[in-house]
Amino acid sequence: MRLLLATIILTGSTLVMAQASSEITPAKPNKAEEPKATDGTIVKPTKTQLKTIPAAPPARPAETKIETKKEEAIVTNESAVETKNSHLFGLHADVNFPHVLNYGVDYWSASRCFSAAINFGGYSQGGVGKSNTDTGMDLAISNQELDLKYHPFLSKFYVGAMYGQHKLVGQKTATYAAVGTTTITDTVTANYITPHLGFTWKADWGLTIGMDLGWLVPINTKTNIDDGDIKNQPSYATLQAQPDYIENKRKLQEESDKYGKTSLPYLALIRVGWLF
Repeated sequence: MRLLLATIILTGSTLVMAQASSEITPAKPNKAEEPKATDGTIVKPTKTQLKTIPAAPPARPAETKIETKKEEAIVTNESAVETKNSHLFGLHADVNFPHVLNYGVDYWSASRCFSAAINFGGYSQGGVGKSNTDTGMDLAISNQELDLKYHPFLSKFYVGAMYGQHKLVGQKTATYAAVGTTTITDTVTANYITPHLGFTWKADWGLTIGMDLGWLVPINTKTNIDDGDIKNQPSYATLQAQPDYIENKRKLQEESDKYGKTSLPYLALIRVGWLF
């Protein structure tokens, strides 16, 4: 009996020890310590360190293009502002009364508040006042002027004043019994001022179209009547007493004075130009 009891106790102890050993969790091996760099030594990174390095962000070409376009737009806008604020020069031609045809050069300030022009003109016409009994007369007009304009509120409308000089030459040729054929010349020269207002439309590519309305006032008028070579002939005194000669001279003076010495409305029907 004692032998049997000892055997049972030994067997139970063995089973208990086996069960206890199976429940014990085996210890994990210690990680290898990462190598530490010493002075002057280059250490190769471990696989674990390589895995923890964050990946580079992907390229963003779309935003780069947008930023480039924005920069180009800014440069374009700056160029436009620079062009808008630059001084402009140009040429023009117009049809007007009383000088008929004018042409000249233009200047616009960078502020667009002021502009100026130098104008020249001239026109001639023969047979003025011609009829069945009268051959008429020849008239020629020429002018040069300086035109200054102010554009309120940077608008297309303006007010201005011109200062210039014009010369009108009238000639009358006729045949008289006492001396034959002779020509009388009447020359009227006058300075003038012309206050005016107008409108100028300007295209972005340079074309300008406009018109003016004003009033021409002659000043410092000078008149010279020349009877030609006939005044050196003995029959000149007889010619001056002839009614037809007196009438022709009166008509010539009247027509010349009408355009040379009288205040007149100034009207530029159309002005076409180009600015650059």
